[in-house]
Amino acid sequence: MVPRYAKQRQKLTSYLGIDPKASDAEVMMAIRSSKAPLPSQRTPTSRFINAAVSLWQSSPFDDSDQEAFRLSSKILKQVEMNQLPGHDVYTHYREIVDAHAQTSYFYDLTTRQKLVHRLPDLMARFDQPSLFKS
Repeated sequence: MVPRYAKQRQKLTSYLGIDPKASDAEVMMAIRSSKAPLPSQRTPTSRFINAAVSLWQSSPFDDSDQEAFRLSSKILKQVEMNQLPGHDVYTHYREIVDAHAQTSYFYDLTTRQKLVHRLPDLMARFDQPSLFKS
């Protein structure tokens, strides 16, 4: 289940204690100056807030694709949820899509399998929607 951005953004502004109608620039500045403890619940909202704070409190990086990939990997690892006995909600995979290089980097966390695909190749293989069942 993918959380709806508008709802998650509203919860982020609530966490930051700022107006829900704040501009993106105001939200970014509030994140950068926030000293509030990060939420630790196993919820989509906690993961969204943790990812936003990790991103906007990170040190600036050079504009290289390699550095962006490194930072993206670091943030995604920080918001992973481990599988707990009796719980179906956990992080099954991580994926980073490099739009510039048109490449998908997919990591299956259950099998530890890493897949790298060029997007044009995937688009040619999957020209119709597919339903994947576990």
